[in-house]
Amino acid sequence: MPIGRPLFEASIGKPNGKANSLPAGTYHPVSLGLPATLSLTTHRFYPIVPMAVTSPKHQFAAGLIACLGLICPMSDAVADEGDVFNVLAAQNLTHDSNVFRLAPTVDPNAVIGRSDKDDFSTVTTLGILADKRIGRQRLFGDATRTLVRYRRFDFLDYDVNAYRFSWDGEIGNDWQIKGRWSRDKSLTSFGDFRSPTRNLETRRPRSLFVNYRVDSRWWLLAGVSASETSNSTAARRSLDVKSVTHEGGIQYRAPWGGVLGLTLRNRDGSYPNRAIGPFATADTRFEQEETELTFTHPYDGLSRIEARLAHVRRSYPTLTARDFSGPSARLAWTWVLRGGLSVTITARRELIADEQLFSSYDVTKALSIAPRWVISGKTQIEASFERRLRYFLGDPGFFVLPLAIPARRDATNLYSASIVYAPLRSTTLRLSLSQDERVSSANGLAYQATTLFGSAQVVF
Repeated sequence: MPIGRPLFEASIGKPNGKANSLPAGTYHPVSLGLPATLSLTTHRFYPIVPMAVTSPKHQFAAGLIACLGLICPMSDAVADEGDVFNVLAAQNLTHDSNVFRLAPTVDPNAVIGRSDKDDFSTVTTLGILADKRIGRQRLFGDATRTLVRYRRFDFLDYDVNAYRFSWDGEIGNDWQIKGRWSRDKSLTSFGDFRSPTRNLETRRPRSLFVNYRVDSRWWLLAGVSASETSNSTAARRSLDVKSVTHEGGIQYRAPWGGVLGLTLRNRDGSYPNRAIGPFATADTRFEQEETELTFTHPYDGLSRIEARLAHVRRSYPTLTARDFSGPSARLAWTWVLRGGLSVTITARRELIADEQLFSSYDVTKALSIAPRWVISGKTQIEASFERRLRYFLGDPGFFVLPLAIPARRDATNLYSASIVYAPLRSTTLRLSLSQDERVSSANGLAYQATTLFGSAQVVF
């Protein structure tokens, strides 16, 4: 990035001569939470945006207007490929027709105290990116500040300080190293969390993987990773989990570009906010073992097959009735057609621990198709459809009822379509429409939701 005059200058003034005098939940996206009147001047483009952000309508528009001011053509202010440090600014606007995923038979007034189920929300992000190559080592990191604001359901508002760091490197000709560390926070989805409460999940994953070249085709793999997930509400703190995973394997890289790998993985985990007692229905620790076979096969440069087959076994030291095991698999085929068209078809089967009163895990079977059309170097259209079946299995038998309760089964259809436009190398605009429909054998868990999403992002 050229050095000299700054890309933008912002002057912040206090509306009505009072500091922070606006109602709770009012914010200025660019100033990251400080209600203000903004005067923005950009290099070679001089819009003046005086705005006292005093109404919800202006609140949602302010960040997008400011971001659009940043992304207008500025030939000497975009990110250069050789820059070590860059600044990221992004503004998203979403309309969700059913924020809390309420069933059609549920009265919204009884659950959320109002008849409106829909809402607008904005996500405003400002961050710093760092990307540096030192010899054969590449270091990348970013730090972002994000504000999430809702128009009606402002008790869901939250702020996020997120961090990421990665290290990709080589030592000599035989060693490859990948390190990852991050911290993020987000609102728990209301698809299964059936309570109009703000619960924030904080995730802290770390990992280090090392590959050693035995010869020109064979590699040895080893890795260790740790993760922590915590919840902000007391009702979900029993789901806080810490785990450490060790893995090792072998990989064959064929001369035609195919890759075949075998990995053994062991994960030890604990739930720090649980206790075992005479009436406990969930354990405090678990061990999970996986044997995984992976295969990747490119064909004529026009298609690619990726396959994964694994066996998963999870066990608990005390409540062994919750133990489970079974196969997990994923098969994806990407086919590149003429004229910038491509399509990816994916089938998968997953086993996930889900400790409820009448089930210990769920099996998800899904089939999806995702076409994409790259119209030009600046514009592309994306779409997807997924049919997902979810079975809740592994009744631990803690409760004996006079009548048998059938296992819960869900069927979900997900549709989405997006158009992406990049007027500059550093700028991305996106508009998306999605539909989420679920039917369930359990009462009150079906829902339908339509989401309209727009975003603007610029890196400079």
